[in-house]
Amino acid sequence: MPPIFKNIEVGVEDIGDHMAQYARRHNALPQPRRTLIGSLRGTKILLATPLLRWYLEHGLVVTKIYQIVQFLPKAVFKQFGEEVSDARREGDKDPSKSIIADTMKLIGNSAYGKTVTNKERHLNVQVCTDDKVFQLVNDPFFKNLTPLGSDMYEVDLHKRVIDLDLPLQIGFFVYQYAKLRMLEFYYDFMVKFVHPDDFEYCEMDTDSAYLAISGDSLDDVIKPDMRATFELEKHLWFPRTDTNEHKQYDKRTPGLFKLEWEGSGIVALNSKCYYCFGSEKEKVSCKGVNNRSTQLTKENYLKVLKTGSKVEAQNMGFRVWKNQMQTYIQEKTALSYLYIKRKVNEDGVSTRPLDV
Repeated sequence: MPPIFKNIEVGVEDIGDHMAQYARRHNALPQPRRTLIGSLRGTKILLATPLLRWYLEHGLVVTKIYQIVQFLPKAVFKQFGEEVSDARREGDKDPSKSIIADTMKLIGNSAYGKTVTNKERHLNVQVCTDDKVFQLVNDPFFKNLTPLGSDMYEVDLHKRVIDLDLPLQIGFFVYQYAKLRMLEFYYDFMVKFVHPDDFEYCEMDTDSAYLAISGDSLDDVIKPDMRATFELEKHLWFPRTDTNEHKQYDKRTPGLFKLEWEGSGIVALNSKCYYCFGSEKEKVSCKGVNNRSTQLTKENYLKVLKTGSKVEAQNMGFRVWKNQMQTYIQEKTALSYLYIKRKVNEDGVSTRPLDV
């Protein structure tokens, strides 16, 4: 796993022969696309001190420093984090408090998401008919037009005034700590305690990872000569299991890794687009498409993986227009074979890092 995460523009020439042939054949990547990738090098990357320290300890070479931003750190939101965790623990103990626990989870997650919102991307959205669409299209702040059917259109307009008033540094540090913890788990835990032949990363997000292992559980694949050390350090990575009280408490402790799902297989087509199967409850993810869509089946995921085809799906929604509720249906590509974050090998399944 390349340890340096960066946002860059990726073009057809970067994604390897196998995926490049597919992209050219289907005109799937006519222009370079900006995306987040893992790499072995980076230029002009903003790094928080804890993450930079970890990089240096693991062999990173810094060739140039452009700017240093120094400030006095204070744990001003420590109490907020503790209140969220405590409320979720109470929800685990008492089902009658589950709605409070779920609400606090939402508050905790939305607080982070709001701090890293790019307000420059916010738009004014208007739904109109033929008689007004030409006026809006000729507006100097016009950005995009989407037909909704029945002579209805959705018009996106840039905002005339943008207030840049969010504490971006808070969200930035939370994101950097998340990157640090995921890197620590891979390099300081998995590589240390599990032989590379016994595990493979299938999918990874900001705070989660799906791993294929050669045993029924992670305990089964620990290196024999590292078993004693693993037992001593396990509590640093996973919730304690010595007592039920410790288990329930650590379940809601930030920074510890919890087992959320396990099964026999996963079809991972893209970021936030995968199908997990082989358990009592299968897990489905497809960004931008309702998970209840009838198109999100194991068979369709496998069909895309094996044939390179794509699967369309419908999103249904509603808009208020002239004090009336209007429903609409959007057709969009749900499952696509195109993958540009890594080079896909000729077998169409395994991948290797981009050389950018």
